[in-house]
Amino acid sequence: MSQNPIVKYRNYVFLAVVLVICVVLYWYSTTPRGEASTFTLAASGVDIIIGGSSSIEVQVNSKGGFHSEVTLTIESTLPSGVTATFDPASVTPPANGRGTSILTLAAASGTSGTSFQVTIRGTSGTTTYDVTVSCRTTSP
Repeated sequence: MSQNPIVKYRNYVFLAVVLVICVVLYWYSTTPRGEASTFTLAASGVDIIIGGSSSIEVQVNSKGGFHSEVTLTIESTLPSGVTATFDPASVTPPANGRGTSILTLAAASGTSGTSFQVTIRGTSGTTTYDVTVSCRTTSP
């Protein structure tokens, strides 16, 4: 009577399965992972002459192949008489590249001279990134 081939070779099958699992685990642990797909923001502060306006270039930098729309908003409270406008309000950077928006800060006549922080937030889906810049309003 002949023995069932599976029973006859079960030790070899078991060793082969273990070997395959070890190879897969080794490959997974040694394969470098790509950078996370995300974005960052960059901007610098400005002085705003009272009764006028100044502009800030807001850079939306793509990392890890990120290529989705990023909506820009102001998250800080601006001083009385100071307004902020993005043009455009949403930017889609090229994969691993940079998109830009212009933030215009205007200080109405009668605004007092002061220093303040502006927090710019970029949002894409559930991902957010903030950058804070220092600004001040000055007399003409």
